[in-house]
Amino acid sequence: MKRLIRSAVLLLFLCAPLLLSGCAAPFSFVLRWGPGGSSYDSASGILIKTTDAASPDRFRTVLRLSREETAALSRLAEAAELSAVPDAPEAYDPFSPPGNGPRLWSKPAFSLELELRDERGVKRIRCPSLPPAFFSLTEEDLPEPYDETGEAFSALVRRMLLVIFGSEEWCALPDYEVLYS
Repeated sequence: MKRLIRSAVLLLFLCAPLLLSGCAAPFSFVLRWGPGGSSYDSASGILIKTTDAASPDRFRTVLRLSREETAALSRLAEAAELSAVPDAPEAYDPFSPPGNGPRLWSKPAFSLELELRDERGVKRIRCPSLPPAFFSLTEEDLPEPYDETGEAFSALVRRMLLVIFGSEEWCALPDYEVLYS
């Protein structure tokens, strides 16, 4: 009996990588934005409103996305076709033609970093300066993206931000101690 159990364990140990290789990696993302160090990691659920506070722990919570929200964002990310967007550390500006470099929209700059993870691998995008209106819940004063890739990127990130900003968890966090405009 012991020999049978050892054989089964050995077989499972040797075959596990083959069995798991057919499983698609789940979709997740890490989003970091703004001059205040806001971030969200969908895999861990860690949501940080700001790191520029006297007591940063007060601005930290856990936000678990629903399966529906995760699936919708995954579909949006897949449809966005972001292969044309340069990988970080190269800078990307969805509002400027490729090769022009990012504009400085405000001081301090409202930056954004996005890391997408799925069965295809990891895609990292860095936007060192975006218009402050990009981070609001309205379309007011938001410039038009330069091309279809910029439109798809903007739609994806703004949807992520709407999910985060619209959550009870985000709304329960204290107001920023430092305001940027």
